[in-house]
Formats: sequence, C-alpha cells, structure tokens
Amino acid sequence: MAWIKMNTGLLENPRVEAIADATGLDTYATAGRLLKLWVWVDANSEDGVGVMTTDERIDKRVECDGFAAAMRLVGWLSGDAHSVTFVRFTEHNGATAKRRAQSAQRNAKYRENGDSEQISQCIESGDAPVTLGASPREEKRREEKKREEEESSSSGGKSCKWTPESGFTVSDQQRQAWADAFPDLDVDREIRKAHAWYLANPTKRKKSHQRFLHGWLSRSKPTPDAQPERSLLERCRTPFAGMQTGGAR
Repeated sequence: MAWIKMNTGLLENPRVEAIADATGLDTYATAGRLLKLWVWVDANSEDGVGVMTTDERIDKRVECDGFAAAMRLVGWLSGDAHSVTFVRFTEHNGATAKRRAQSAQRNAKYRENGDSEQISQCIESGDAPVTLGASPREEKRREEKKREEEESSSSGGKSCKWTPESGFTVSDQQRQAWADAFPDLDVDREIRKAHAWYLANPTKRKKSHQRFLHGWLSRSKPTPDAQPERSLLERCRTPFAGMQTGGAR
C-alpha cells in the first residue's frame, strides 16, 4: 500500500500559512492540496527532483491558480518548466526516506516488546530484515555486506572451500589469479599459514573464505624470490653436498 509521511505540525507550519495567504485559501485547504500534490510526486518520482511537470499543471492538479508560484515563494518548489524540483522532498518521503522510517519503526517495535523468542522467529523467517537497534547507516552497510557475500557465493565464492581436515581447497583458476596478483608471495605457503590460523582461531573464521584469503595475501610480507618451500630432506641434504664431492675426489 502506497503511503507518505505527514508532519503533525503541518497546519501550523509558517510556509503553509504563507501559501494560504498568497492563494486566499485557509490552512486546512492549503494542507490538503499539499498532501494531494505530494502523493502524486511520490507516485511519479524517486526523490522529487527533475519531475516532468509545469506550474500550470500543478495549479490544475490542486485546483488553485497561483499555488505553484506560492510554493516557489516559500522555497518548496524550484526548477524550470518540465523539470521541477520539490525541495527537501526526500527528508520525509521518497523511497530512501521510507525505508529509514520502516526500519526505525520495526526496531522500536522489537525493543518495546522485548520478546527475544519472537525476535528470533522473525529473523529466521525473514520478517525482520533489519539489525535491531541499528542506525540507517548501519542498516545500509549490513545490506551491502549481505549483497557482497551473495555475489561472492554465486560467482567466485565456490572456488574456495575449507575443512579442518583438508584445509583450504582452492580452484586452479583462483590460485593462478592470486599468483599473478601477488608475484612476490609463495601463495601455497601462505594458504597453509592461513589454515593454521583458522585452526587456532575457530571463533574468528569467516563466511567468505575467498575474501579472507585475499585479505591474508594482501597483508602478507613478500617471500624472498617467492620460491616454493623445500622439503625437510632437501634442506638436510644441502649442507653435506660439498662433503660428498670431497670424498669422491
């Protein structure tokens, strides 16, 4: 159901009174016409900017000559013909403002009820798609993070898995991409180090293993010559290579 917000002090607003004086209407008739106009703007614009209409059409819509000119006089209307802006419209209406209002209303309802079981059920069922007590900015960040995780899971997120037994399983394509992006690192060794960190920090494991490994590689120090790590047998054999040559001499 479509809706718009109305300030309870609209009738006493000095701008409404100024429009009433300029048009010869009373404040009730003025407020009613403003609401009718704002409902139309909300249905035909996301933010009230660049609306394709004219002052003449606005006057006809509210059935009052000079109404648009009076709105311009109080600073509620600007722009040229066929590109009209309803000033400060998004403070209380428009898609963004409505989402903020609905989130705040749901948060207040959950805090008022204080029913943890009901809150948990709502979250599990998806009826409460907001973070309790979160500000609009925090809510926006939560939605962006969820979107990033979904995109990662649907595209490249499946190229990297992890289990305590086998560690990180990385696709050849992803491994090569990291090798190209971090030529100074021994990527395989860093992945093993990341696996050891996962085992030592079970409460800090990430949902997106691919993003975690990318961050790990970004923070890792360059490996000298980026040479693959030698086996223990090879490292022990090296110091005796010269002695073996001398014995044969």
